[in-house]
Amino acid sequence: MSTFEGLNYEQLKKLAREFHEALPSATPDEADNGFKCFSLAWMNRKEEPHWNTSLKILMEMVAKEFTAYQALHPDDFKKHM
Repeated sequence: MSTFEGLNYEQLKKLAREFHEALPSATPDEADNGFKCFSLAWMNRKEEPHWNTSLKILMEMVAKEFTAYQALHPDDFKKHM
């Protein structure tokens, strides 16, 4: 099992791209797990002060995409609340 601990900006950007590409065909559970995976990787990222603004924007983009996905599938996400 691989881990996402200590990823740098470029690696997180790649992970965000994979999330973006997989989201349209993902089931609600897969989307939820993908968002959790990205979020954990983002929280455990390498500290790179010069990338702080870009990292924040990257998380905002992924969160916005996931929120839009949730809006399209409201009944599937009620069980998680």
